[in-house]
Amino acid sequence: MIVAAGTATVAVVGLAVASRRWVVRPIERLGAALHHVQAGSLHSPLVLDGPAELRALAGDADAMRQRLVEQIESASRAREGLAQGAPVVLDIRRALQAAGTPDAALDLRAVVATAEGEIAGDWWDIATLGPDRQVVIIADVSGHGAAAGLLATQLKSAVLTSLALHAGAPDVLRAAADHVFAGQPDKFATLAMLDIDLGAGTVSWTSAGHPPPLLIEHTGEVHWLDATGPLVHPIATSWTTRVRSFRPGDLLVIYSDGLTEARDATGAEFGAHGLRAAIRDGSTAEQTASSILDALAEHTQSRRQLDDVTLVVVRRV
Repeated sequence: MIVAAGTATVAVVGLAVASRRWVVRPIERLGAALHHVQAGSLHSPLVLDGPAELRALAGDADAMRQRLVEQIESASRAREGLAQGAPVVLDIRRALQAAGTPDAALDLRAVVATAEGEIAGDWWDIATLGPDRQVVIIADVSGHGAAAGLLATQLKSAVLTSLALHAGAPDVLRAAADHVFAGQPDKFATLAMLDIDLGAGTVSWTSAGHPPPLLIEHTGEVHWLDATGPLVHPIATSWTTRVRSFRPGDLLVIYSDGLTEARDATGAEFGAHGLRAAIRDGSTAEQTASSILDALAEHTQSRRQLDDVTLVVVRRV
């Protein structure tokens, strides 16, 4: 009887310890995590170690958290869109739309996804400078919303006007820096110009602190077209131009930093690796753009991004 009583006591104590370790403590941690979310940390994922049933419960709770975040962000987008619906804002939006037409030898697809309402600080366009010569421009003004959109329209006008006057790329950037940002020293822009000469089979690029465009040759060789100078700002000094071949079958992927800096729930960026991994050899511009955007959506799990995303894909056919 003594041995049986002792064994029962040990069993009860062991059961209590195991219960606290594998059930009570995980429930306490889940409760603390839920309290953290309730306090406002909606982007904190709910992850729990413990029995399968409790892990499943935590997974269901995290799914509810994600759905709540999506609904809040959807309502926020709608509210921002209404706030930016004034006619002047719509005029800015129209002014930022690309007006140029690509040559028949260029397969082009472009996407602009705004972070806030209807106005982006990003823009892109394509300018024809002569037979067999076109320039693709992409720019990203600091900030977003109506104020950034207004600066973006001024920058676009300055750049396209300078190109129409046959100014060289460094002079284009200098004129833009002096005329657009001279009165706003706290603002700046990154900008990349890619001058495609179909006759010579080359692409010349000038990049003012912009994320490096990706050039993938039809042979599969990959080149990152690094920046050739500082940001577009009055205190910037000078920019240079570099050249690479651009033959039939070659592909250019040009983007703003909102794409590569997009984050998942853990804070990890999509990055240059995610961009490169999403590109399939031999695909059209449309297929390449769709593949990149699908990979981006999978990475972010449709979480709202804090910056505008502009993507331009150009393939020489």
